[in-house]
Amino acid sequence: MRPSLTRLVGLLLVSFVFTVPAQAQSTWTNGSFDTLWATPGNWTPTGVPGSTAIAIFNATASSQFVTLGGTQQIGSIQLSGGYTIAVGTLQINSAAGITISSDDHSIGDTPVTTSIILGANQTWNIAANISLTIEGIVAETGGSKSISKSGSGTLLLNASNTFTGGMTLTGGTTILNPLNANGLVSGTIALSNSGTSLNLGQAGGGQNALGTGTTGANLSIGAGTTVTADTVSQNLYSVGINGGTLARASTGSFVLNNTITSTGASSIMAPVNLNAANRNLNIISGTLTVSAPMTNGGISQTGAGTLQLGAAFVLPTAGAYSLGGGTLATGGFSNTTGTLSLPTGSATIALGNSNHNLTFGAFDPTGFSGSSTLTITGWTGNAGQSGTNGHIFFTNPSGFTPSMLATQVIFSGFGPGARFLATNELVPVPEPVTVLGLSGLGLGFVGLFRQARRVTSKG
Repeated sequence: MRPSLTRLVGLLLVSFVFTVPAQAQSTWTNGSFDTLWATPGNWTPTGVPGSTAIAIFNATASSQFVTLGGTQQIGSIQLSGGYTIAVGTLQINSAAGITISSDDHSIGDTPVTTSIILGANQTWNIAANISLTIEGIVAETGGSKSISKSGSGTLLLNASNTFTGGMTLTGGTTILNPLNANGLVSGTIALSNSGTSLNLGQAGGGQNALGTGTTGANLSIGAGTTVTADTVSQNLYSVGINGGTLARASTGSFVLNNTITSTGASSIMAPVNLNAANRNLNIISGTLTVSAPMTNGGISQTGAGTLQLGAAFVLPTAGAYSLGGGTLATGGFSNTTGTLSLPTGSATIALGNSNHNLTFGAFDPTGFSGSSTLTITGWTGNAGQSGTNGHIFFTNPSGFTPSMLATQVIFSGFGPGARFLATNELVPVPEPVTVLGLSGLGLGFVGLFRQARRVTSKG
């Protein structure tokens, strides 16, 4: 039996009513009063929004709690009015992602369930003085996906996220606070725009916000931005600091598992555990200021820039210090470290103005060829005597040969050559007194003596 025309029209109407066309806008009303996303009567226009539609949530709805009831797909969402969207998973499929204009919101249930699936690379924009908390896992579908967080509000991620495309943070604060395992273990988190911050862990949060072991998410810390370890030690992998800061709050610190690359005026203001290895600080240009202790390993400084010591005793006391170019500047602070080496040739030690000591355990001459030089600037005092401000000591100076000291160690402002005092302090060699100079001095005395005799005889 063929369906009647009336029945066909009815079926078409039902299909139209309960499925909103692609790219449409749907506003949550909870008109059916059951809080279920999948109830057509809870939306205006009536019908469940499609996978590319825009879902709008505002304060006029009868309830600001939304029950997902499984996995729901949407193009993007716009939030105001203080919503909790939970009991299921939300897949977001368009670049517009999430926009929040007012009030605090949360999405998801627990740190071990999936809250959001990224169906596209997308932007999450959170306005000032507003927070968005994602309670569960942020995952991805259809390949690697990323989040760009904008706006000056706060994004809090509480779970062990599995999306791999990384994050771009251009404003506000983002908090990775994994309550059960790792926060984000792949991709790169890049911070830009002054004032943008990333906080790793809070009270009750896990240690491994960026991962654990030998792999994890990388960091790119732009000018004027800050990455902060809150209450526990956080693992770091490859880190680029380009005018930004590694900081601490409360008792936070970092464990460095790879390399730090630096440009511009950058800072490390939190303790760093080098994890029992020699870690490379590649200061390509500018100045990297270290104002908190680096421990449990050694430092290999490379690049043409300057490592500036911003406090006393921040260098690892036992680990080797390889100065492969650039400048180590004391800043006037006393520091003690292990064996100094100059593996790639010439480098500079810049002493500060105050009375302080820079002490090395020994000198390793490997790589310090005949054309290499160690230049020391800022030294003050009389050549051949202990300095009046900055002092350089070697507990065991035997690695230096006489020829190295004579021609390859240069104190700026003094003649060539250096020597060790009995205290193992390295100082410039006094200017030699030449034979010609002594002859002239002798002739001067003879002239004065004869002139005195003439005056006496005339008298």
